[in-house]
Amino acid sequence: MRSFSRPSDGAGSLVLATVAALLAGTALSIPRRLAAQIPDSVYSVGGVSRRYEVSVISGYQQFATSAALDGSPILGARIARTIVPRISAGAGFAFARPMSRGEYFPWNRQPYFENTRQNDTTLIYSVSQRTTLMTGGIDVNLRLPVYALNPRSAFAGVALEGGVGVGFYNFWLDPQQSRGQRRFGGLAYQFGGGVSIPASRGSAIRLRVDDVLFTHYDRDRLSLSDPLFSEDLFRNPDPAPPAKQRSVHNIRIALWYSFVPGASEQ
Repeated sequence: MRSFSRPSDGAGSLVLATVAALLAGTALSIPRRLAAQIPDSVYSVGGVSRRYEVSVISGYQQFATSAALDGSPILGARIARTIVPRISAGAGFAFARPMSRGEYFPWNRQPYFENTRQNDTTLIYSVSQRTTLMTGGIDVNLRLPVYALNPRSAFAGVALEGGVGVGFYNFWLDPQQSRGQRRFGGLAYQFGGGVSIPASRGSAIRLRVDDVLFTHYDRDRLSLSDPLFSEDLFRNPDPAPPAKQRSVHNIRIALWYSFVPGASEQ
């Protein structure tokens, strides 16, 4: 009978360890290759758990018709962190410089007298002012990568997202026209969504459309009409402005540049 030699325990352990290492390396190389094809910024936050994402925001704020404000460009920033896969929590702020709409408020009257000609001139006018608006708060954002449906798709790396937030809004009025430091504000809510397109490793361009809801809003705080010079002869405004609203919906269209600090160095 032919006998077979049995490998020693040490040699068997070495063989098993080598096979396990090869299998582990092969298994790990698959998600690594896939991750290399998909920029970090499209899932989680930078593709790494517990990583921070910074966004620079620019866009345009369109106000509700009843708000008595003209639309204005905005500039802001946001910082976020992953709390669970595909869901991040963040905090941000934005500034705008909208002009109030003087035609929403009573006319003012300014008379001029000329003693030499024994006549006078009366001017009827509306007064607007440049305000400073700050909005800020915290939010939760959900990101749904398109690549999860088809990793080989031409849209691999693109993600759809939506979010909700709560915070504040605050208006600072023109101190010269308002004759002092005057401001007002209240609680604000924000909800909307958009699309995220990868720009490079760890960065993305995001187009967002959000509704910024101002609560307890009082547009009369924007009025510069002086009761001492109010004009009673001519009706103002004509036609009448929209009815006042305590809650006003304001559409914000914004372009975000988001990046994960240090992602390009990895």
